[in-house]
Amino acid sequence: MRRATIRIVSTYPWLLDPMPAAVLEALRKGAKLPDMNKGKEAKDVASAKFYRDNEGYAGIPIDNITACLVEAGRSVKNGKKQISVKDKTTLFELVPNFGPPFVRFANIPKGKKEPHWVTDVRRGVGHNANPPVAVAVTRPRLDEVILEPMVIEYDDARVDLAVLVELFRVAGTSNGLCSGRPNKGRMLFGRFKIVEWKEETIATPEDMLVIVRDGVRINRFGQPLEEAA
Repeated sequence: MRRATIRIVSTYPWLLDPMPAAVLEALRKGAKLPDMNKGKEAKDVASAKFYRDNEGYAGIPIDNITACLVEAGRSVKNGKKQISVKDKTTLFELVPNFGPPFVRFANIPKGKKEPHWVTDVRRGVGHNANPPVAVAVTRPRLDEVILEPMVIEYDDARVDLAVLVELFRVAGTSNGLCSGRPNKGRMLFGRFKIVEWKEETIATPEDMLVIVRDGVRINRFGQPLEEAA
């Protein structure tokens, strides 16, 4: 097993557009969806569209990154097989640990809780109406993104380093993160690249497993721990 510390930066601006908590709650209750934009200035609408951790700092949920990698796995092979096919993936067998559930932005100015951003308003299509109508889509745009280092643990007996680096490359160029990304239409937002990858060898979960047989501590191969050492 290896533990890798990875630094990711943007190669194109990012557009953030998470679903508001009020909309999620309305969906849960089967209630009418609230109009989150009515009567608000564009900047106020955009400022509410950040992913934040429990302390209010902006960043990206690790789920967004893993979803991006799963999608990229459709184009990347590990050996003779694709990492992801249809609704299945081997990503989490190859990389069983992706670290904490939230990755903060690293380029947050002192005294702030989000990096520099601008209000982005552009034409979209509202498919809730019949027929669909033009709508103004308002989001925060981050022209520069630097993420805090993310940590993964991967099984180097099952996947080579080169395969994982290629997976991140495809994820960053062809898929992207957040809104307006390449694999969701015709826009280029959300693209990224790895600028640093540091890794170290760690014990596998199996190596750390201690089995007691008839009062004797053994490893998974049946060897007494003293002998195995």
